[in-house]
Amino acid sequence: NLQNARNYSGYTMKNQGNIFIFLIVFSLIFFILIYQSAVVQIIHGSDYAFKASNIDISGERIYPARGMFYDKNNNLLTKNTEVYDLYVNPEDFLNMSSDKKNEYPSLIGVDIDKVIKEDNAGNEVIGKELVKISGNLDFNSASALYKKLNEAEDAFQFKMNYQREYLLPEEFFHIIGYTGLTSQDDLNNGYLPDEKVGKYKLELQLEDQLKGITGSKDTVGGSEIIEPSVPGKNIFLT
Repeated sequence: NLQNARNYSGYTMKNQGNIFIFLIVFSLIFFILIYQSAVVQIIHGSDYAFKASNIDISGERIYPARGMFYDKNNNLLTKNTEVYDLYVNPEDFLNMSSDKKNEYPSLIGVDIDKVIKEDNAGNEVIGKELVKISGNLDFNSASALYKKLNEAEDAFQFKMNYQREYLLPEEFFHIIGYTGLTSQDDLNNGYLPDEKVGKYKLELQLEDQLKGITGSKDTVGGSEIIEPSVPGKNIFLT
């Protein structure tokens, strides 16, 4: 009986030790999950909100990633960097209080009222059609600006676009060429105002292969309908 009691006592202490270790591990896991949740909500919350703001625009076009160029050894010669353009709703901005109308231009570094008037030159009525006031912002800059404009988010909207970069410009400039903003002829051929199109050499000659297919995001009856964009074709030089 004494031996059984000793065995039982040892088993109980061992079992209690296992439970204690389990509780410590469980507490640590719980603490880590709470911490990560706090990081997401507090530290990265504004960044996620900024990303979400770019998918809430009804009728927005989704620009495709332009096809890449590679040399004969499969080395990348171009890349597309995500950038953000900032737009303002003229009607919403002009209906702001005088304090806000004076505050936001200084935050953005743009004379918004002047840009709106220039964009609507010749129009009798200034409406809700978005006007681009800043462009080619990297994610960090756009996210920081979004936080500053958060109170007036209905008046300002960000749209993602791509900026073309050439990794070996000196060696391949006269082969690959370059892209640029759309001209009136491009607009007449169905391009959108903020799209980048080939302007010189292979970027121009292979435009149809490189440009991809533009997608769209629309809201119909409260439901979001997304038509994904299709990236352009990659070109391998020989």
